[in-house]
Amino acid sequence: MKNAFYIADYVIIGIDFDGVLAQGYKTKIKYAKKLFNLDLNINQTKRTGFNNLIKSMGRTDITYDDLIKEIMGKYTLEYEVPKYCKEVLTKLFLENFRFAVITSRTNEEYPYAKAFIKDNYGKLISNIHNESSHPNLLNRWRIKFRKKYYFVKKLKPRIYIDDDIKKLKALENYPVELFYCRQPENLDKNLGTIDKIRINEFSDWKDFYDIAIQLKELHEAICWKYNIINKFANAIELYNQVHGMTNRQKQNLIRDYRQQKTAMAT
Repeated sequence: MKNAFYIADYVIIGIDFDGVLAQGYKTKIKYAKKLFNLDLNINQTKRTGFNNLIKSMGRTDITYDDLIKEIMGKYTLEYEVPKYCKEVLTKLFLENFRFAVITSRTNEEYPYAKAFIKDNYGKLISNIHNESSHPNLLNRWRIKFRKKYYFVKKLKPRIYIDDDIKKLKALENYPVELFYCRQPENLDKNLGTIDKIRINEFSDWKDFYDIAIQLKELHEAICWKYNIINKFANAIELYNQVHGMTNRQKQNLIRDYRQQKTAMAT
């Protein structure tokens, strides 16, 4: 049966790969020791912490990119799925959410990310896109490099999740709800006061489930109230409606929407 015009057939969530869908800090610690005889703590598994360690040791024979070149190849398959991530995405899938992965890997690294997703998420995620700094020979248009905003503009997700604050800030001018996924290795990376106006934050995937469901219901209520078809082509209008309302107005609208659904069900 076809949905009412105010209920979306599906809602797209854009998701980063490294650090969001896949936890790699334990793998970095393991192979930093095995390959380079380095004892890393969790804060040294990111670029800044790693480079500070190498500098303090006076070593010039290794860079963070040397480590990443090894880790983001075949060792990607040793990454872990974050706690509750798959369970929450599965529940959201049943609520008609769909997922588009937008990752930043070289063409050589990208197949390992795809393999990890296939092995760990199965048919739950099939829509995967990659920024590339090298020509993709399988792409007849020979597109060499596309920033994440290219995919956000093309796919029109309602939500985008990343663990990199800088990459989220680069999307602030686009009509998408931004979420900072705070993982164990970036506990020291905090959103600034101004950033919090535009970027949301979560560390527990179960909390994100509630937020996503609330946004979905708010979009339905807006479409019901203002006679807007709830589809990705109207994502900009929905975004503008959400951000033009006070919290009180949102609460009242949700109340009215729930009342009409109850009335229709009786």
